[in-house]
Amino acid sequence: MQGFMQLLPGEYFTDPFKNESTVIDGLFASAFTGVALDAPALVELDLRTTVPILALRVWPNREKPQLDFEQTAILTAVDLRSNFVHVGTAFDLGGRGRGQPPDPPTSDAEELPEGMNAQPYDIDARKRLGLPWERSLLLVTIFARDQQTNRVRVTLDQSQASYRDPEVERFLEERRKLEPPWPIAPHPVRGTPLPSYEKQPASPPVPESHGVALVAPRLVSQDPTATVIVHGSFRLPLEAGRRVRVEHHAIYPHGAPAAVAPITLVVTGSIVAVPFVFRLVCPAAIVPRSDGEDLVGHFALDLQLLGNLKRLAQTNFLYAFAGETMSGPTAIAIVAETKRPR
Repeated sequence: MQGFMQLLPGEYFTDPFKNESTVIDGLFASAFTGVALDAPALVELDLRTTVPILALRVWPNREKPQLDFEQTAILTAVDLRSNFVHVGTAFDLGGRGRGQPPDPPTSDAEELPEGMNAQPYDIDARKRLGLPWERSLLLVTIFARDQQTNRVRVTLDQSQASYRDPEVERFLEERRKLEPPWPIAPHPVRGTPLPSYEKQPASPPVPESHGVALVAPRLVSQDPTATVIVHGSFRLPLEAGRRVRVEHHAIYPHGAPAAVAPITLVVTGSIVAVPFVFRLVCPAAIVPRSDGEDLVGHFALDLQLLGNLKRLAQTNFLYAFAGETMSGPTAIAIVAETKRPR
């Protein structure tokens, strides 16, 4: 869907809503509802200062609002070169988009006229996420509770007018490939069952295609003894810097795996959306496939030990990111304890 705003490359920065009326009419005619994202394919580091992400939300006029998009929207940008996931709220809490959304209806939705509503937003991902101003390949998504947008690719690079030394670029790329893999995180502790990177009885099957499978408790009591144990299994492509070579074994004092797989878990809530971010580096086996090699493995961990998920009685939504793959949401509802009468 990237490009649906029908803009020339420079117009994302100078006139992003040039075709707003035409685009909205087309979405209305197609009966589209939800949030669509658009973004420039290239942001020139030496010429630009922002990373504009254009969002257009469309909903039926008679639909009673179930979602305050601006209060619940989470912006993510996966750097496909490093696999680092930048995460933050898409808007300032209490902020609004370009213009003001209509006031909540004072009458029943059935009494409102038929039709559609649309709200455009221009989000600067550099500002919202604190993106480093360096060469990168970003895969950008917004999700709000259990609703997700399409994903857009944005390359940050120097313009053609800047001088580029091919020998320097080749040297930096080769050096990047030789960087050692990351250590296991969170690190397992001897004598404690979690975190674990072994297959468990509750582990979901390894996905047949690239992705991360998650299993989590649907309901969790706020009781202090209750746990929030998440089990995951994954199949991911083997990329540069993931294989553990002999010279890297010292990084892993309790035994070196064949490879490591970075996976980022993001949790947002139905009431308080500010996300928890859990960055995992999982040991993985290397298995062949017809056109390459895959990383396969498992993980199990108690999210309550990593972050106070039970601080608020609400439904949480768990997403997993690894390279180009995005999994979820998996719902985890925190249920308030009620005192029983004696």
